[in-house]
Amino acid sequence: MTAPMMTANAFDQAGFDAFLARRDEPDWIQQSRREAFALFQQKQNEPLDPEEYKRLELRTFRPEKYRPAEQAASG
Repeated sequence: MTAPMMTANAFDQAGFDAFLARRDEPDWIQQSRREAFALFQQKQNEPLDPEEYKRLELRTFRPEKYRPAEQAASG
């Protein structure tokens, strides 16, 4: 059994496409996910307002340690 391939940044377009490919969901849910991901990418490119974040400590947050789940949670 081989491990699934992940891109260096799991939150890039290739990682998102791989995430969608692993899921068995209706088209409307996948479309909603695509719209949300497009908004995520748009917001990533916008500068932050320093006033909103001046009291927020982010030095210990490491987003590269997070990635989408390999499988949908069952429950």
